[in-house]
Amino acid sequence: SGIDSLKVEGRMKSHLYIANTIGTYRFALDEIHKQLEQGIKDPTLNYHQLEGKLKQVSNRTFSTGSLLNRAFSDSLRFDTGGYISGVEFIGVIKEMDYDRGMVIETKAPIQLNEKMEIQTIEGKCIPFSVSLISDMQGNQIPKANPNTIVTLPWVEGVTPMSILRKLKITEKNL
Repeated sequence: SGIDSLKVEGRMKSHLYIANTIGTYRFALDEIHKQLEQGIKDPTLNYHQLEGKLKQVSNRTFSTGSLLNRAFSDSLRFDTGGYISGVEFIGVIKEMDYDRGMVIETKAPIQLNEKMEIQTIEGKCIPFSVSLISDMQGNQIPKANPNTIVTLPWVEGVTPMSILRKLKITEKNL
C-alpha cells in the first residue's frame, strides 16, 4: 500500500504507554500480515478491542484530528480534565535470575497478594499474584516502596524490559 514506516508518538510518554502502544500496533500489523499471507484480500481486525487496549494506559482520549477532514474547533476535547488510565505503571523487569526470580525496578509500591500483570515486550499480558517480595540481599519484605529494586518470584515467559502493571480499581471494573 506504499507505507514504509509508522511513527508512534512516544516522546515524553511513560514506559507503560510506549510498551502498550507498540505492543498493540505490533499485534495489529502482524495480524494483517498473517491474513494477507493466507490469501485474505481484505484483512479484518477487531478495532474496538484494539482501541480498548490503547485506552487502558494514560491518555488524553483519541480523535481523528485532521485524518478524515480538516480539523475545526469541534475536534478539541473539553469534556475531560486530562489523562484517562485503566492501568498503573508499577515498574520494569530489569533481569531474570532463575535463582532469585525477577529483578524489578519499582516506580510504585508493591504489596503482598496484589494481583498484577506483566506486559511482555511482545505485548502479551501475563496475570499473576505477588506471593513473595525480597530485597536484593534475599530478605523477605512485606512491601516494596517506590524507587527500589526488589525481586519477585519467577514467572514463565517473561523477559527483561517487560512492564509490571496493575489494573486501577474503578466502578467500571469492580
